[in-house]
Amino acid sequence: MVTSDKELLNAIGEKNQKAFEDFYNRYARLLQMWALKYTGNKELTEDIAQNFWIIVWTNPTVVKVNDAGLAKDYLLRYFSFRMLDYIKSAGAQVLGNEMKLLEATQSLSYTHVFEELETNEIHSLINNVLNTVPDLTREIFNLLWEKNLSVKETAMELKVSEKVVRTNYNKTIQTIREQLNLLQLEDKTKLRPETVILLLVLLGMNK
Repeated sequence: MVTSDKELLNAIGEKNQKAFEDFYNRYARLLQMWALKYTGNKELTEDIAQNFWIIVWTNPTVVKVNDAGLAKDYLLRYFSFRMLDYIKSAGAQVLGNEMKLLEATQSLSYTHVFEELETNEIHSLINNVLNTVPDLTREIFNLLWEKNLSVKETAMELKVSEKVVRTNYNKTIQTIREQLNLLQLEDKTKLRPETVILLLVLLGMNK
């Protein structure tokens, strides 16, 4: 049985090193991509991430979970604010390109990918696609995307091969991308262009 984000965060609060490592492995790459997208600086991105994970270890209660016990949506929003704070710091000014940091500050100040309205829009689009796929494909996508498990963890949870997991996930991703592009062309979605771009990037991440 896969441990939920809520359970991991509770264990981190009790200074459980293994729980922290599991939570870190679940979300580190996602947050690193998110930071790199805005800063364009690998060294700065690593500094931002390191400071963030220190916060999670010392005070995991800052990370909230939804009704399903998942932290992903809130984690990106909270990380964005912490990233904004760090970008404004003196240390970041030394490491980063001044113009790039200014652009990142302005962007992070006015747009957050998972605000409530956009979260609903994103989940609605994804759910519409998932309603058309077989049960196994839906389960695979939910474990990889919603719960942020790895391919290996998902294969073990569902007792299938990693190849089956990758094949089904990639097919679903392709369908979602096509639907998203179609909605954008027809102007039938409230999603901001920045959100669409980031969502496509995140969906395209290799697990």
